[in-house]
Amino acid sequence: MLIVRIVGGLGNQMYGYALYRTLLERGRDVYMDLSFYDHQNTPNVAIREYELAKVFNITERLVSIKSVKVLALRVLRKLHLGFKGYGEKGSYYQPEVFDVKSGFLYGYWGSFKYSAEIEDI
Repeated sequence: MLIVRIVGGLGNQMYGYALYRTLLERGRDVYMDLSFYDHQNTPNVAIREYELAKVFNITERLVSIKSVKVLALRVLRKLHLGFKGYGEKGSYYQPEVFDVKSGFLYGYWGSFKYSAEIEDI
């Protein structure tokens, strides 16, 4: 299972959704996490709302990272089952994200290349 964490304003939400949708179209077991919007307490940063489903006619498979038990994650890591976080390493295209078997995907994913193959969708 993969979980794409959706963050930021509408533009960043679109990029995150594009990665999610590409993974879904590739037949991956993938979900979106919206917990970023639960508690935003960063000073001097605009409070964002999840707007993607309000603006576009999309279908989402949602799961909350918070609902995944911490103990279960620790057990999976100890068993080397690979369920861990994969963070975007910069603002450039990183095709290795498509090789991640399971875990959390953190980042903005701001390249059109992540969704080029599903452009028509």
